[in-house]
Amino acid sequence: MGECEAVRSALTALEVDGSRELPPSLAAHCASCPECQRYLAEMEQLQLKIRRTAAIAPPSGFLEHLATIPERHRAMVRARRRVLAPAIIAIAVAAPLASLDTLLWLSSVMTCAGAFVAMAGMARARVLLD
Repeated sequence: MGECEAVRSALTALEVDGSRELPPSLAAHCASCPECQRYLAEMEQLQLKIRRTAAIAPPSGFLEHLATIPERHRAMVRARRRVLAPAIIAIAVAAPLASLDTLLWLSSVMTCAGAFVAMAGMARARVLLD
């Protein structure tokens, strides 16, 4: 590994900001190498952006909203079960009595009902997120 690669690796491992002194060996190399000077400046800018981003607080109520997601998910699952359970029971009862065509029809009805519940849940989730 070349000297510049070793210096850049060391700079990447450091938390570089304007208030910290670089170790003398890194500072000496950066003072004499324009490429590493540029790399150090980029690292300082990146650290500044990271600190600014970390300072951004989430919108009010966001964390409380996240806490309600599990309960809303359970409610959506319960709603699906309420809609799908009768269809499943109907298929189970009708299976011995029905022809293959009827079973296929009931299966498609159940699939449509599940898709409808899923779409309704997504629409409700969008409303809750807005």
